[in-house]
Amino acid sequence: TLQELERLQAAQTLAARNNVEYGFSFAGETPKSGQGLGTISFSLVTGSENFSSLMSFIKSLQEFRYLNSIDKISINSDGTKLTMSVSARVFYR
Repeated sequence: TLQELERLQAAQTLAARNNVEYGFSFAGETPKSGQGLGTISFSLVTGSENFSSLMSFIKSLQEFRYLNSIDKISINSDGTKLTMSVSARVFYR
């Protein structure tokens, strides 16, 4: 949907602002029910040579204009580059 594309573009903008590489994939959707919120689950992978850039990106996600929940974060290093994997959800009405 248009809203999903807007959220994807917003996340790409956050990555660019924090100087991290970025890959994104949708992991599923749970429709809203009754008065509850629906969720869109997603995974993303970011890469950087700088740990502080990754942490700035996480802070940006936490301050994201859309209500979200970060469910899992893992960070790996190949000796020169850090790769961070994030599983998260965005909530919608």
